[in-house]
Amino acid sequence: MTTDKPRRDKVYSYRPPRHRRAEFEAMVAESGLSVNAFLTECAIEHSRYRRAERQMLAQLLGQCAGIADRLREIQFSGADNSILLIEAMRDELSLIRTELMERMRRES
Repeated sequence: MTTDKPRRDKVYSYRPPRHRRAEFEAMVAESGLSVNAFLTECAIEHSRYRRAERQMLAQLLGQCAGIADRLREIQFSGADNSILLIEAMRDELSLIRTELMERMRRES
């Protein structure tokens, strides 16, 4: 004799690390949501945020490359003493690029 009971949904369990438990409980309380609703919202929103963040970082990375290209054009056009300024700007762009690449988890 078999019974065709509908299967229950899978249960997920989360236990925050001891040293972060108070922080976790405070965040849940501040949200006004149940623990289950809070975790669901965090997981879904984090995924959406990461996707949007990656798109924005990719856009910034492209803009940095465009600026670097224009600086190179200025440098080779033979402008007076703008070389030091251009080099300083290029150094700044390099720092920005490095940070963007790190955040996007890309290799330079």
